[in-house]
Amino acid sequence: MSQSDTVALFVNEAAMRSEAGDLEKNAGNLTGVLSVQVDSTPAQQNMGPQPSMVKRATITYDTTQTNPQALRAELEDLGYAVTAVGDVGE
Repeated sequence: MSQSDTVALFVNEAAMRSEAGDLEKNAGNLTGVLSVQVDSTPAQQNMGPQPSMVKRATITYDTTQTNPQALRAELEDLGYAVTAVGDVGE
C-alpha cells in the first residue's frame, strides 16, 4: 500500500535554465509524483542583494517511490533553481 505526503518546493524563475520549460508539466512527470500545483503568481523572496521571483510548487508524492530531497535533485537536474524545500501543513 502506498502512502503520500506533500512538500512545497520554491523555484527561482530568474535563475533557472531557459530549457527547463513548464514547471508543472515537468514536475508531474517525475517518478512518484501524484499531483503538482504551481502558484501562478510568483512571490518576492529576498535572497541577497536583489529580490528574486520565486514560484511555489506544491507536490504530492508517493513516499514509497521518492522523497523531497530526490524531487529537489531531479528538478535541479532539469534546470530549475530550487531555493527552498518546505513542509505543507495539513
